[in-house]
Amino acid sequence: MRSTILIKFLLIPFLFFSQASFAAKNVNKQMQLQGDVALNVKVLRGKVLFKSWQKNAIKVTGSLDKLSQGFVFEKQGEQVLIEDKLPQKVTGENKHGSDLVITVPASLNLEALGGSAHYDVSSLSGEISIETVSGHIKAQQLSGNILLHTISGDIITQRLQGDASLDTVSGVIADYDSQGSMRYRSVNGKLSANNQARNVFVEQISGNTTLRLTQVDNLSVKSISGDLELNLDSLTNSANISSVSGSIFTQFSKMPNCNFDIDAGPGGKVTNTLTKDKPTKEKYRPNTYLRFMTGDGSADFIVKTISGHIQIRKQRIIE
Repeated sequence: MRSTILIKFLLIPFLFFSQASFAAKNVNKQMQLQGDVALNVKVLRGKVLFKSWQKNAIKVTGSLDKLSQGFVFEKQGEQVLIEDKLPQKVTGENKHGSDLVITVPASLNLEALGGSAHYDVSSLSGEISIETVSGHIKAQQLSGNILLHTISGDIITQRLQGDASLDTVSGVIADYDSQGSMRYRSVNGKLSANNQARNVFVEQISGNTTLRLTQVDNLSVKSISGDLELNLDSLTNSANISSVSGSIFTQFSKMPNCNFDIDAGPGGKVTNTLTKDKPTKEKYRPNTYLRFMTGDGSADFIVKTISGHIQIRKQRIIE
């Protein structure tokens, strides 16, 4: 009996040590800044929330990863480094990862890297780059040069301004109410954009794309087998849309001022209900084509496919 009690007594410190070793450690630190700096953040798993304030300082609060080997928050020349250091090989779910809130000046350059970590950033201006492997990226009210990249995570954005590039392999891209120039790249993920961007560029392999755009200056869409649904109010300069085998559906909210040049290739199909113009076959080639003009023809609308179905129509008004 005495030996059993002694063993339990001796095990108590080890139990406390084991629990403390895997418990998340809290952090609450702040750094005053002098002049402009660039912020580099590396958090492999968990979630990170960026907020802005009017102070010229950076504040970090929250909890570290349960496997954290140390927290780095230091100034290196003109850069500030924030990192939750982990072992080289880390497995486990995001619920065991970092949970940080980083408050920064409203204007700064930011570079953030993550594995499965989710990033949420808002109300910042500057050079902003966020890259993850499988983590999701949520961004709103950013301005400047913006790069958001993930392999299998989703990218959800709202009210971006400036020159933005959203890039994923298999994740979802959803963009709302953005302005300026927007670039979207995806391999087989789903893309949807509903915004006021003046220049829109899309590169898609096999995923489907839905665009709802207002007044666009320049539009470029390149796809292999993915389908495109385009809802457009007006076009100022040019639109170039190409697909190998995917369907291309274009709907105008009102009659545009466009010069249409549509080539459906040898195996494609054209359906036009915008006007009464009908597609024809070329004399010495098997291609189906359709060329016509609406309004003053001030903008060029060019569509090409090899075997896809091209549809052009005006939005139906339901009274």
